[in-house]
Amino acid sequence: MEKEIKPKQYTHIDYEALLIYAMKNHMSIEQCISELKLNIARSTLLRNINKIKKLDEYNEIINLYQNGYVPNMQKKELPEDIERKIEELDERPIIKKNRIEDLYGKLNVMKEILDICNENYAETARVISSGSTPLGNVKITTQGLRKNMLHYEDVKKQYEKEKGRLSKEER
Repeated sequence: MEKEIKPKQYTHIDYEALLIYAMKNHMSIEQCISELKLNIARSTLLRNINKIKKLDEYNEIINLYQNGYVPNMQKKELPEDIERKIEELDERPIIKKNRIEDLYGKLNVMKEILDICNENYAETARVISSGSTPLGNVKITTQGLRKNMLHYEDVKKQYEKEKGRLSKEER
């Protein structure tokens, strides 16, 4: 019995696009998650939105959502100025990439760094945690790295299986 791999990070979702979708369809975040079958906890989604807001405190979409839409979403009709701002927003895809593809890409980079560090897990964890790798600002312990590498082959198999499925569909 094959176990489905579930990535812990949700970088495959465009959170701003999700907020636009919620506002344009006059829905709550929970309704969007359910309707789009995103398999993500509301708390995770809000945490990621807050990360974006920390990086860009003037984020137009998040500010409109938090300060205009949420306080008024219980009303049958939104105030005209907020409705107009929402209508002006361009819709875009919510799912940026396949979750397994994203996870495989990250694990592959970790594996490459591990190879460069001659299979030294402690050194690899230190290098990755330094933030100077293509993974960006990621903190990882030696144990976490070992656990990730244990899942690497399973994720690789699932990725190749999905990739094979995709290429057959594309033909």
